[in-house]
Amino acid sequence: TREVDERSDIYSLGIVFYEMLTGDIPFKGDTPLGVAYKHVHTYPTRPRIKNPKISVYLEKVILKMLAKDPNDRYQSMDELIRDLKLFKDKDYEHMIASSYVEEKKCKLTVTSDPEGAKVYLDGEYIGLTPLKDAEVSYGAHKVLLILLGYKDATDEIEIPLTKKTYEKSYTLQPEPGYEKEEVGGKTLSEEKTVAIPAQEARKETLPSEHIEETTSSEGKTVKVRKEPESAESSRTESPTIAGGPQEGSKTYPPEEKGYLDEYIGKIKILLLKPFVLIPAIILLLSLAFIILRGRNENITTNTNNATLQLAYLSISSEPRGAEVYIDGVKVGITPLNKFSTKPGTHTIKLAKEGYLESDATIDIKEKESKTLSYTLKEKTSTTTAEKDIPVSISSNPAGAKVYIDGKEIGTTPIANYSMKAGTYTLKLIKDGYKEFSQNLTLNSSDTSKTVNIPLEKSSTTSTSTSSSTMTTPKTGTLSVNSNPTGAKVYINNIYSGITPLTLTLNTGTYTVKITKNGYLDYSETVNIRENERYSINQPLVKLGKTATVNISTNPTYATVYIDGIKVGLSPLFFYKIEPGYHEIRVTKEGYLEYYGEFTIKDGETKTLPLISLAKLP
Repeated sequence: TREVDERSDIYSLGIVFYEMLTGDIPFKGDTPLGVAYKHVHTYPTRPRIKNPKISVYLEKVILKMLAKDPNDRYQSMDELIRDLKLFKDKDYEHMIASSYVEEKKCKLTVTSDPEGAKVYLDGEYIGLTPLKDAEVSYGAHKVLLILLGYKDATDEIEIPLTKKTYEKSYTLQPEPGYEKEEVGGKTLSEEKTVAIPAQEARKETLPSEHIEETTSSEGKTVKVRKEPESAESSRTESPTIAGGPQEGSKTYPPEEKGYLDEYIGKIKILLLKPFVLIPAIILLLSLAFIILRGRNENITTNTNNATLQLAYLSISSEPRGAEVYIDGVKVGITPLNKFSTKPGTHTIKLAKEGYLESDATIDIKEKESKTLSYTLKEKTSTTTAEKDIPVSISSNPAGAKVYIDGKEIGTTPIANYSMKAGTYTLKLIKDGYKEFSQNLTLNSSDTSKTVNIPLEKSSTTSTSTSSSTMTTPKTGTLSVNSNPTGAKVYINNIYSGITPLTLTLNTGTYTVKITKNGYLDYSETVNIRENERYSINQPLVKLGKTATVNISTNPTYATVYIDGIKVGLSPLFFYKIEPGYHEIRVTKEGYLEYYGEFTIKDGETKTLPLISLAKLP
């Protein structure tokens, strides 16, 4: 027997976490014994499948708590609490659960008769039969096989933990009324057959003078239609009934030809009926109009209507990560590799936070591959200094002294006082009124700024008393450091200096961004409190090591997000990415969102399996 310890409580708590976040229990069964068996022998359905909004890292915490082997779980509550605190602080790299592999894999082999069926496991396409050694998790799975001309095969399998390999074979049943028409061993078409009434069903409706007895191929005596003899009654014909394999020419006996002529005659009569003929004519005219319009809209290069070939653009920037717009439409971020577009003239725009936009117009020919490189100019203090922003400040009542960052600039009203983009401390003082103080933020995009401040009367009109009741702005200290140092710091998107940097800020919430060429950007939201010091000591991740990933979806032109950042529209080829663990999300209007994850090594080029999006019901 195994000793029960703290890890058993961690497992029980994992069950509670699972139900809280998914709204469902991890194991179900018809009897308590059945549920107990699943606790021991099966893995739970991953929480993100039931609730895609759950973070990948939080899912790993839950699955580690529910590990079958106690040695794979958290070894103490202290370890669990530490991981939850790191998750709260978004320090995923140092979480114990980040390296946990929640499922041991079994190799699945699926065969079918006939071969070539598409195999879906839990709704995800995994290959064609014969499928060999596909790595799947233990536990319950839903299997679906699809092959044109055959009924779909559905199954539920349960892979026990004792199995290292699992094999499953299926015999597919033909779809009724579906056949392949072959000539010379090649399939020409696949379509539904036209059901012709059988002789047994029709013999009672024929006049007696047209009926004679004959022996069928099964040895039975049946009554069939008798046709008058003629030179044409035994001629050789080539049947064209859809769905039947043609073995060359075939001779129809008189009775079969009679039934065929009668059947075709009835179809002709039916087609001449007004309620059938008129809609048919309208349908044919509509199809003709659609085809002609499609031809007019088709891009051609010569009188032979040759289809225009696409061109390909590769765009890079320094620094990388700039948003790329082609003809005003965002198509991804740099580096953008072999993006397909129509030949002709296009406008290219690159935009990145903290840098000036770059615009260009290019011409590209059919089948041409063009590479463009841009060096973005940073919005530093020298950049914004080129522009003066006129600021007008008034107060009610007028006559208040105005201070900008502690420097007196005059009394209200002040008109068109020139200032640069940035964040300032604005203060107004007037005898008999309470002192007013607030932050004044000017953006480089501002053309002017007007501030009108109503002053509040103080309890006394004495100057000395007024001075004693004046309040100074509440401030705190922000310290920003990075490894390596020399990184640029932006406060609310305004350049504020380089690391190491210490600033005195009014109390409030700020967005701090640290950037350095050759390193990943770092961003954090801080809350500055009165007389408190907030420190950021951030090691920056170097961009020297890179890998590439290829992402394709069905349908195409879906929006792809990696680690929460929009990277472009599918398909994406040779997209550069940092080695390591990544989350992927794919969205497209009218389809369910896709959530997944992948791990990539340094220097590796990985092609992800085709992501098939499911239509919204």
